[in-house]
Amino acid sequence: MDGNAARRSLRCLAAARGGARALEAVGLLITLGACAAASGVTQGAAPRAASGVADPGGATPGPGGYGRETVTVDLVAAALVGAGFAADSDGLVVGGAALYLGGAPIIHRLHGQPARSWKSVLMRLLAPTLAGGLGYGVGHLYGRATCEPAEREGGCPGQHAVGVGVVAGLGALITVTVVDALWLAEPAPPRTTSVPLQVAPIATPAGFAVVGRF
Repeated sequence: MDGNAARRSLRCLAAARGGARALEAVGLLITLGACAAASGVTQGAAPRAASGVADPGGATPGPGGYGRETVTVDLVAAALVGAGFAADSDGLVVGGAALYLGGAPIIHRLHGQPARSWKSVLMRLLAPTLAGGLGYGVGHLYGRATCEPAEREGGCPGQHAVGVGVVAGLGALITVTVVDALWLAEPAPPRTTSVPLQVAPIATPAGFAVVGRF
C-alpha cells in the first residue's frame, strides 16, 4: 500500500469515528430529552394524585400543553443538520434527521399520547416528502418555461426544480413543527360523563306527578 492510499484509509477511519461519536451524541440528546419530559410528567401528575381527585385524561399534560418540549427538540435537530452540512459530516446530518423524525413522537408517548405520537411521525414523513416533490415538479415546469434554449442544455430547469423543491420541503418542516406544538401538544379535552334520564310517575292526592333526575 502506497503512502496516498494509507493516508486515505486514515482519513476514512477518522471520518467513521467522527460519525459514530456524532450518532452517540444524538442518542444522548434524545435520552436526556426523554428523561426531562418524563420528569415533567411525573411532577405534574403528583399533585393531582395527592389531592385524591382522579385525572380523567390519564397522563394528560397541564393547561399549557407541552409544545415547548417538541419545539426544543426540533430546534436541536435543525442545529445538528446545519452543523453537519457546515462541517461536511454525514453523521451529524443523519443524527439530526433521526432526532427530528423521532424526538417529538417520543415526547408525545412520554405524555401518555400514543395516538398523537403516530400522527406526529406521519406528518414528519409525509409533509416534507409531498411538499418537496410538488415543489420539484413546479420548479421544473417553471424552468422549462423560462430558461433559454442554451440554458436548458446546461441544466437550468433542474436547478429551478431543486431550488423550489428544497424551499417547499423546508417550509413543510417548519409547518410540521408549528402544527405539532400548537395542535398535537395541546392538552386533551376533559372527558365528560352523561347522567341517564330517570323518570317515574307517582300518585298524589291531586292526581299524578312525574319526578325524575336529569
